[in-house]
Amino acid sequence: MKTQLIPKRISLANIPTPIQKISFEGEPFFIKRDDLTGLETSGNKIRKLEYLLYQAKKEKADYVFTCGGEQSNHARATAFAAASLGIKANYSFGEVIPQMPKEIYFLIKFLVVNSGSFLKMNSETPTQ
Repeated sequence: MKTQLIPKRISLANIPTPIQKISFEGEPFFIKRDDLTGLETSGNKIRKLEYLLYQAKKEKADYVFTCGGEQSNHARATAFAAASLGIKANYSFGEVIPQMPKEIYFLIKFLVVNSGSFLKMNSETPTQ
């Protein structure tokens, strides 16, 4: 019999999250409520981060690096989760959104700058 290995993880999320039954136009639907994982703005992203950050801690990483758009929920979730483990987060993002909502800009700057660095990438060269 072949044994399947399950990767190790750090427990960060409040799981299992509930399944909620709702009705829409008379039809029943079931919704997995991963918005209740307990980590701000993460939803289901924390599930993946539990495995990635386990590996980072195992390797005694000082930093984790991620990238995405300026409004990336994954980047915010990474910053929160990494900071909770004492790991600094570095975030690289693409083109600037001309009118980024100030609330989003604040969250990204506050989370990433206070736990690591905030890099802006354009199509040619990275800047800090």
